[in-house]
Amino acid sequence: MPYIFEVTDFAVTGRGDFPWDMLRFDECWPTGIEDGNAIGGVSQRGTDRRSVRLRTHRIGGPSLKRWESFGWHCAIISEEAA
Repeated sequence: MPYIFEVTDFAVTGRGDFPWDMLRFDECWPTGIEDGNAIGGVSQRGTDRRSVRLRTHRIGGPSLKRWESFGWHCAIISEEAA
C-alpha cells in the first residue's frame, strides 16, 4: 500500500518580522525563490505588508489561528493528496 500524504499550498500576509518558528511548527517551506526572499524582507519602517506563498505536508494543513496570533493572515490556495 503506497504512502499517501496531503500537500497544501497557502499564502500568509503580514507586516514586520516574519514568524520564523511557524516554518518548523507547520512543517512548511517557501514555494519559490521570490517567496524565500520575501520571508527575510522587512521594510525600513516594518509597516509594509507582504505575502509569502508556502507549502506544507502537515496533516490538517497550516495552523490558521496560530498564524493569526502572530499578526499574519493565512489563506489556503490549494490542497491535494499525493
